[in-house]
Amino acid sequence: MSLLAPLYFAGALAIGLPILFHLIRRQPKGNIAFSSLMFLKPTPPRLTRRSRLDNWLLLLIRSLAILLLAAAFARPFFRSEAVTDSDASGQRFVLLLDTSASMKRVGVWEHAIGQVDRVIGELGKNDQLAIVAFDHEPRTLFPFEQSDELAADQRFSAARLSLQDLAPSWQDSDLGRALVYAADIAAASEAYQDGDQRDANLILISDMQSGSEIESLQRFTWPENVKLDVRAVRGKNAGNAWARILQSSGEDADAEGDPSGATSKRSGSRTEKRRVRVSNAVGTNASDFRLAWMTAENKTIDAMPVHVPPGESRTVSLPLPNADVTSLVLSGDEEPYDNAAYLVLPQPETANIVFVGDEENKQDPRDRLLYYLKQVPFDTPQRMVTITTDTNLIPDGPVQPGNAESTPMVVVTQPVDDAMAGRIGRFADAGGTVLLVLSEPDANWSSTLTALFEKSDEEAPGIEVSEAKLDDYAMLSHIDFEHPVFLPMADPQFNDFTKARFWSHRQISGLPEATKVLAKFDNGDPALIEHSVGDGHLIVLAAGWQPQASQLSLSTKFIPLMFSIFDRGRRARADGNRYRVGDRLDEAFGNPTPIAAPEGDESELTTLDSDNRLNRPGVFRMDQDGKTQTIAVNLVDSESRVEPMDATSLEKFGVLLGKSQSNVARKESERQSKDVELESNQKLWQWLMAAAMGLLVTETLLVRIRQ
Repeated sequence: MSLLAPLYFAGALAIGLPILFHLIRRQPKGNIAFSSLMFLKPTPPRLTRRSRLDNWLLLLIRSLAILLLAAAFARPFFRSEAVTDSDASGQRFVLLLDTSASMKRVGVWEHAIGQVDRVIGELGKNDQLAIVAFDHEPRTLFPFEQSDELAADQRFSAARLSLQDLAPSWQDSDLGRALVYAADIAAASEAYQDGDQRDANLILISDMQSGSEIESLQRFTWPENVKLDVRAVRGKNAGNAWARILQSSGEDADAEGDPSGATSKRSGSRTEKRRVRVSNAVGTNASDFRLAWMTAENKTIDAMPVHVPPGESRTVSLPLPNADVTSLVLSGDEEPYDNAAYLVLPQPETANIVFVGDEENKQDPRDRLLYYLKQVPFDTPQRMVTITTDTNLIPDGPVQPGNAESTPMVVVTQPVDDAMAGRIGRFADAGGTVLLVLSEPDANWSSTLTALFEKSDEEAPGIEVSEAKLDDYAMLSHIDFEHPVFLPMADPQFNDFTKARFWSHRQISGLPEATKVLAKFDNGDPALIEHSVGDGHLIVLAAGWQPQASQLSLSTKFIPLMFSIFDRGRRARADGNRYRVGDRLDEAFGNPTPIAAPEGDESELTTLDSDNRLNRPGVFRMDQDGKTQTIAVNLVDSESRVEPMDATSLEKFGVLLGKSQSNVARKESERQSKDVELESNQKLWQWLMAAAMGLLVTETLLVRIRQ
């Protein structure tokens, strides 16, 4: 026999109270003195102990009634052997394990593996188990199908074996995507499809860092039978500090020490600076750090102290050393996994501008267009431009950036013969930019323009060029500031062209319909036109920029105008610092060779996964079509934000939170449910209550008979 409420049986002890009180010897508690008795001899009363019980039958009847009442309230029942030996019914468990980069923090992964072992150890032999690991993308390590095919002992051994080689990756975390993936697995299992409405248990083991993405949950309807059990793991340290190199163009204008720019020239040499943002998470014990550049040989250069209180960020400006550095290292932080920011220093690009024109007959340099073109500072720390008159440098093939023979721009200031026109046309068709400057009246300009434009449009009519008649001067109007040529000057403080006056210009007629007029003279004649040719552009300026023709070369608009036209012919140079872990490379690239990688990361490890995605940070060299490119790969910034996320924030997306039970707890819960059911069916308490009432009636009758 078993009891459903055994504590109530303690009421049976009440039968001993009347007997106990009867047997206690009674004696006076105190003395009271009376004055009238002060001369008498004191005689204390004789105390006797009651050690004999009278009416044994009544005592037994009453005691038995109390016992029956106590037993009735304890809800007794008889448990069958089959129920005693039964096992807990099986449930579906999906174990979702975080393997993102933030799990590399000190002690976090060890804590997570301990939680995994605990979950597997608490499962019953009838439970179904699936294991899913996730970082940026979820992946199934141990599916339900494999779990169903194995016996209980083999099932859990195989589950642990699937985790044997698992370790945190360098990828960022997309928690929302992983929850959707795991919830679909739990809801789509065979038991659920067969109509089993028991709740599926989704157990999440993660550091729950705030940088993880959860927005994808907005587009997902959470299954009603799936509950999420969040088991957050913590490491040795609560906070984290990290440094990120900002773009050289300046993502922040408040950099300490250099608010004006990121690049300067000093003593004739190039001195570049990089803006660096140092962030310190809430909960970090340290606030004083050091920044230092590091070479591929792990040699630190130019260490600099920086103070960042917890919960704040600081932006500083650091000069780049002359050595070939590969990373910026932050020291003083307790979490080393994200303390290196990798970079690639761009090598100066070499380019040519070929000038086609005969200006030897012009004695005064001020009358030469080439003189003013050479005054334009095309050179920057990232490129070196040579202006030459060697027409052999006009390539007949595609324009290649970074090649010593690359010529992105050709300037033509005089009519050319058919052979040169054909070469220039092929150059434009391959992606180059041709600037034709109609600096002086010449009847041959019509044939040159017709030849060039007919290369791109066989139906183009003949183009006529004639001299415009001006009473005084002309100015530019109807400027298309949305076009890339004029876009840098679109701001109101730069778009005033009234000081660029033209003393003479040419009239152009018969242009193809596809030609764009970028600017007109105030009399309506086209001043600057552009025509697309294959991958390149033909740009025609209907006037010269020398002082005897106009004031353009002496105005503030000449240099930015030349820059814009020059950039039209330059290929976008690949930014070697734009890569993040998880970015996909073109399939033409082979496996990158590491130049610098995190400490402890073996160089022979692959850098690309099966989807051709970069899977670790560092500096790598890649080969494509016989050309070498160096890239820097960094962690996604969100992986450094390790402040814990409140698990209840998932509820606003419809996620059902709940605690999963271990096999022992579920056995106990099911046993109690079956006990309640057995007791309800047997109803022994009613018979006990009836017997107790019968005894009390008997006791009453006996008392009356004795009286």
